[in-house]
Amino acid sequence: AYNTTIDNGIKSSDTSVTVQRFDKSLEEFYALCDQLELCL
Repeated sequence: AYNTTIDNGIKSSDTSVTVQRFDKSLEEFYALCDQLELCL
């Protein structure tokens, strides 16, 4: 859905905010995984 929005050239603030929030969550998730890896 995200790619489709970009392809269509439609930039809605809602989509941007959602994507930014998702990216941040993903970064935090990977950071958490890295920390767990160090513990193991």
